[in-house]
Amino acid sequence: MNKTMHNFDEQFTQKYKLYGNMLYKIAFTYTQNPADAEDVLQDVFTKFFCIKKDFSSPEYEKAWFIRTTQNKSIDFIRKQKGRFCKLSEEENAGILSNESQQNDMSVDVFNTIASLDSKNKTVIILYYFYDYSIQDIAKTLKITPEAVKKRLQRSRKQLKIEMEDYNK
Repeated sequence: MNKTMHNFDEQFTQKYKLYGNMLYKIAFTYTQNPADAEDVLQDVFTKFFCIKKDFSSPEYEKAWFIRTTQNKSIDFIRKQKGRFCKLSEEENAGILSNESQQNDMSVDVFNTIASLDSKNKTVIILYYFYDYSIQDIAKTLKITPEAVKKRLQRSRKQLKIEMEDYNK
């Protein structure tokens, strides 16, 4: 293996270990299919290596990966409209969780998040799954902190309505 190919393999492995799990969860929340989420990830990493861009900071690079995954996921859904092979609710919840045992509530929470408007999905994932601050989300998605707060507010309201049965 030549030095250039070896360097590429190392860089790919490093970036995939760093971002792969998070980006997969974002893509899966949009596509709701493991194979489609993997296709989106492949497109994102292909684009990353084709642009050969030097990012000014690790935060900017991470933000680029998140935005690109979100955009590629939305593009994928538009192109595939009506051709999805969706999994059962239990399979969906198992993919997003690291736990092997799932209860009904976690399945319902996932399904509710998956049903959110595309603008709100990524905000919820970053805020609750990855502990991003409102400021970090705003920087990453290139929106105002107020817009992030509003999206979180709308999403929480929808989640609360959908999850009312569990509060009884």
